[in-house]
Amino acid sequence: MGAYTYVSELWRKKQSDVMRFVQRVRCWEYRQQPAIVRLTRPTRPDKARRLGYKAKQGYVVYRVRVRRGGRKRPVPKGIVYGKPKHQGITQLKFQRNKRSVAEERAGRKLGGLRVLNSYWVNEDSTYKYFEVILVDVAHKAIRNDPRINACNLFAQRHVVLMPLAESPQWRRKATDFFSTSSFKLKQAGQSAGDNIADAAGKVGSVVKSRWAVFQEARQRRPPGETVQERFITAAATTSVLLRKGISETKEKVAVGKVKVEEAAKKTADKSKTILNNIERWQKGVASTDVFGVPIEATVQREQSGKAVPLVLVRCADYLVISGLNNEYLFKSEGGRKILQQLVSLYNEDSGASLPEGVSPIDVGALVKCYLASIPEPLTTFALYDELRDARVSIPDLRNILKKLPNVNYMTLEFVTALLLRVSRKSSLNKMDSRSLAVEFAPLIMWRQGDAGTDLRNHLKLTLKPPPKIVDTTSNSATWDLLDEDDEDASSQIPLDDASPPDYSSIEQSNAVEQSRHAAPRRAPLPAIPLHWRNGAGAAAEAAELAVVPPPPRGRPGRARAAVSEYLHSTRGLAASLADSIAAHSPRSLLAFLATLPTVPRTIPTADLQGHFRRYLAFNPLNELPFFLESIGVPPHAAVPRSDLMFLDDHPNLLDAVAALVHFGFPWSRLGVLFPTVLFSVDSDLISSRLASLEARVHRLPRVAIIAVCLTFPLLMEGDLPDGDQLVKDLGAAFRSLGPDLGSRNDIDAFSGVCRRIKMFYDAGAEVGSIGGLVGDSCRVFLELSEKRISQRLAFFKELGMTGTELGRFLLTNAWVFDLEFFDVVISVPEYLRRIGLPKDEINAALRKYPYVVGKNRLENLPRVLRAMELDSQFLEMISAGRDNLRYLTQDFVLEDDSYDTEVERAFLDSIAKVKAEKKVEHVDNKLEFLKSIGYGENEIAARLVRVLHSTQDLLQERFNFLLGRGIEYKMLCRMLSVSPKIVNQGKEALKRKLDYLTEELGYSLEYLECFPAFLCFDLENRVKPRYMMLQWLQGHGLLKKTLAPATVLANSEKRFISSLYIMHPAAPKVWLECFSSRTHMEDYLNNLLPQHPDNN
Repeated sequence: MGAYTYVSELWRKKQSDVMRFVQRVRCWEYRQQPAIVRLTRPTRPDKARRLGYKAKQGYVVYRVRVRRGGRKRPVPKGIVYGKPKHQGITQLKFQRNKRSVAEERAGRKLGGLRVLNSYWVNEDSTYKYFEVILVDVAHKAIRNDPRINACNLFAQRHVVLMPLAESPQWRRKATDFFSTSSFKLKQAGQSAGDNIADAAGKVGSVVKSRWAVFQEARQRRPPGETVQERFITAAATTSVLLRKGISETKEKVAVGKVKVEEAAKKTADKSKTILNNIERWQKGVASTDVFGVPIEATVQREQSGKAVPLVLVRCADYLVISGLNNEYLFKSEGGRKILQQLVSLYNEDSGASLPEGVSPIDVGALVKCYLASIPEPLTTFALYDELRDARVSIPDLRNILKKLPNVNYMTLEFVTALLLRVSRKSSLNKMDSRSLAVEFAPLIMWRQGDAGTDLRNHLKLTLKPPPKIVDTTSNSATWDLLDEDDEDASSQIPLDDASPPDYSSIEQSNAVEQSRHAAPRRAPLPAIPLHWRNGAGAAAEAAELAVVPPPPRGRPGRARAAVSEYLHSTRGLAASLADSIAAHSPRSLLAFLATLPTVPRTIPTADLQGHFRRYLAFNPLNELPFFLESIGVPPHAAVPRSDLMFLDDHPNLLDAVAALVHFGFPWSRLGVLFPTVLFSVDSDLISSRLASLEARVHRLPRVAIIAVCLTFPLLMEGDLPDGDQLVKDLGAAFRSLGPDLGSRNDIDAFSGVCRRIKMFYDAGAEVGSIGGLVGDSCRVFLELSEKRISQRLAFFKELGMTGTELGRFLLTNAWVFDLEFFDVVISVPEYLRRIGLPKDEINAALRKYPYVVGKNRLENLPRVLRAMELDSQFLEMISAGRDNLRYLTQDFVLEDDSYDTEVERAFLDSIAKVKAEKKVEHVDNKLEFLKSIGYGENEIAARLVRVLHSTQDLLQERFNFLLGRGIEYKMLCRMLSVSPKIVNQGKEALKRKLDYLTEELGYSLEYLECFPAFLCFDLENRVKPRYMMLQWLQGHGLLKKTLAPATVLANSEKRFISSLYIMHPAAPKVWLECFSSRTHMEDYLNNLLPQHPDNN
C-alpha cells in the first residue's frame, strides 16, 4: 500500500483509534495558531486533488477556523417581542453553512486570490476547521498553462462572496435591500408612471374600439337615425370611460406622491439618527449620557444618594454574584456589538439593570470602558506627579489621596474594593494583583495628553484577542482582615473566603498601623454590599495597585483581639503570651474565621468582637495550631499528641516557652527548638543549661548565646560536658571576629556566623577545628553569602577532598572563595594537558570515555574528572601548594583557549537540528544537565538531548538517586551514553527495578555496566513474566542452566518463543496461555500447576 492510499484509508476511517488520536493532537496545535493560517501542503492530499488542487506554483492552501454552535441574540432592556416561538436568545441556529463562511473569510482576507474549493479537516467542541484552496490567477504559471481553465477562475471572481439566487439567504438579503428607503423612492415613482400608462392604454383601446364600430356603420351606410344614435351612444360611452380613466390616474398619482413623501420622511429620520449618533461619539455627549461625561456631573445628575456612578454599582453587583470565578475576567475580550449596546443602554438610562444572560466578560469590559471614557482619571491630572513621586511610600500616598474630590475618592475606593475581591479568587479567575494592576493602571491614572485613553481607542485595545500564554502567576494576596475598634463601621469581614494570607512581620504591621491612624478616614461608602466589600483604606491601596505591586499588608483586628481575649480570660494564659500567639498566627486565624457561621449584614462593626466572644463561649478554640504557627513551626510538621487541643494538656510546654522568652529568645524563632526542646526538656533544665552556657562564654553578649542555641539545638537537649569542643570552638570564633560583631548586639549577625560554621561541620570538618582559623578569614564569615560558601565546599568535596582537610584548606586559602567558576569555559582535553596531567592517562581516558570531550564550564570540572577517573590526580596537584591553585583562575584559562574545531562544528550542527525540532529552552536545560554530570559539548551529548524527556531538576534528582543506590559515577555516565532513557523514569520505578535485579535475581549493580538496558524494560509486562516462565521451566526440570538478563530480555517476543520451543515444544503454549498475560499471572500459574502432577 502506497502512502497516498494509506492516507486516503486513514481519512476514510475517521473513527479509528489512530485517526482520533491524531485529530486530537492536531486540534491542540490548531488552537494555538491564528484563525487563518497558510499551509505548506494540504492535510488531505487526496481530497484536495479531487477538488482541483495541483502541487504547482499558483496554488495555495489556507486553514480557516470557524466557531461552532448557535448565536446569542442581543435583547435590549431584556424585552423580547413577537411570538413565543421567536423569543429564543441563546439557541438560535446559524443558518449559513460553516464551509461557506470559511471560504468567504479566506476570500476577504486574501483579495488577490480566487477561491477554488474547500473541505473539512477537523473539529472540536468550539471550532470547525476547513482548508480552502485558492489560486493566484495573476501568477505566470497559471496564465501560461493551457490545461488550467483560467477563464472560469476569472468569471468566478467574487462567487464566494455572493450566495445563490434561489437560496433563502439571498432572498432574505434581497428583501432587506428592497425595503430600504432609497428603493422605495424609485418604486413609488415607477408605480405612478405605470398607473398613468395603464390608464392611457385603457382609454386608447376604448376609443379605438368605438372608432372601429363607427367606421363599420359608415361603410354599411345604415339609415340616418340609426347611424346618429349609434354615434351619440359611442361618444357618450367614450367620454364616460375617458373621465373614469383620468380620475383613476389622478388618484394613483396622488397615492404615489404620498408614498414618495413617506419614504423621504423615513430616510430623513434615519439619516438624522445616524448623524446624531456620530455627533454623540465624535463631538460631544448628550445630556443623559454616562460614558464620556465627567464623573462629578454623572453622580450629580443621577441623584441616587451614592457617590459612585450607578453603572459601576450595577456591574460590581453582577460580577460579585456570578462573575468572580471566570478566567481572565478583565483580560479576555468582550463582544464589540454587545459592548456597544450596553453603552447605549446606560447612556439612555443610567439606572438600568444589566440584561439577563450577559456574559461577565462583557461586564468587566464595560467597567474598563467606563473608566477609560471619563475625561479625567480618578486620580486627577493635578495629583499625577505627586502620586508618581510618592509611589514607594504608603503614608505619602494616603496623604496625597486625601486631596481627591469626594466623588473621585469614593469611586476609587469602590473600584479598589472590587479588584481586591477579584484578586482573592485568583486561583480560579487567574487575575492576581499584578494582572489587575496591568489592566487597570492605565485607566485609573494617566498623564494629561497621553494617547489611548478615550473610549474609542480603549474599545479597540479591549477587543484585541488575548495572548496565547498569559503570565498569571497566582499570588496569595494579603488581606486587610479587620480594623481596630477606633475605625469606622465600613470595615467588614470576608468570612466566605478561606485562602491563607501572607502577613508581614509585626514591625511592618505596626508601621502601617501608625500611618493609618495618622490619616483621618472619609465617610463610609454605603453602596458597597457587605458580602464582598473589603476593609477600610481601599482607596489608598488603589494607587499601590496601579503604580507598584501591593506591599505586604495585614493587621490583625477585632478577630485577633477576640482570640487574644479568649486565651487570656478564658484559658488563663498570660496577656503577653496570648497577644503573641494571636498576633503571629494569621493562617490559623483565617481557618477559625472560615468555621464561623455567616455574619449578618446588619450587624455593626463595633459589635463584631462581641459576636466572636459569644461564639468562643460555646465553641472552644483549638489552641495548638495557633501556638505552633506563632513560633514559626511549618504547617505540616509532625506534632506529638496532636489530638490534644489545649496548651495545658501538653506538660512543660508553656513553662519551657516562658523560660526561653524570659532569657531573650525571639518568639517567632522558637519553632527551631520544636519539638525536641519544647516538649521534652523541663523548664528548670532549660534555665540551668542556659546559665551554664552563659557562664562558659561570659565575655559574649546574650544574643550570641541565643544564636548558638538556635543554630545548634543539641546544646539544649542534654547537659554540657566540661570540655565541650563545640562551645570552645564557637567561643573562639566569636572572639576572633573582633569587637565589631560584639558591638552590634544583632542576633541575625551572630546567627549568620553560626550557620556558616555549621556548613563546615556538615561538610565533614571536625568539631573544634574551625574556631582557630576564623581570625585569618573573617570576611568569609561576615561578608560572603552562604550560597557562595556552599558552592565552594561542594566543588572541592566532589574532587575527593576529605572533610577533615576541607575546612582547613579553604580557610587557609580564603581567596579561593572569590574565584568565579560559572562564566569560565574550558575545553577538554586541552585544559587537562595544560595543567600537567600525564598524556597517556588522558588519552586512555578519552578512548574509554569519549563523551567528556568538548567545551564545558569550570564549575563542572569535578564531575568531568570523576567521569574520567582523574579526580585523584588533579586533587594531588592542587593540594601540593598555592601555586597550583592558579589552575582554577580565569587568567590561567584565558592564556590558551584553544579547542578542537571539528568537535565544535559537529556539535553545533547536531544541536541546531535538535533545536529545530524541539523548544530551545528545553534543549538548553537538558544540555546543561549533561554538562553538569561531566559531558562536553560534542556529538554524543547532542544525540542524548534528543532522547531525554524531563526537566533539568528531575533529571538531576534521578541521577543522584542512582548514585545513592551505590552505582559508581563513571559507570553511571557510561550507562547514560548507551541507554539515556534510564533517567526518563521516576525514582519509584528505578527503585523497583534495582530491587528486583539485586534481591530477586541475585545480581550485583556492576552487572548494569554491561547491560544498562535492564532499567529500560517494563518490569511488570516484560521482566517479571519472562522470569516467571523460566522459573516454571526450571521447577519442572526443563531449564538446565541459568540465563543472563541480557539473553532473556533483549530478545524480541518471537525469538523468546523460539527459545522456549527449543527447551520444550509445549513451552510456547504455556507461555502464551499463562505468563504472557499482563494481569493475574500468579492465578494462572496456580491453576496450571495441578494439571501437571507428573512434572513435580
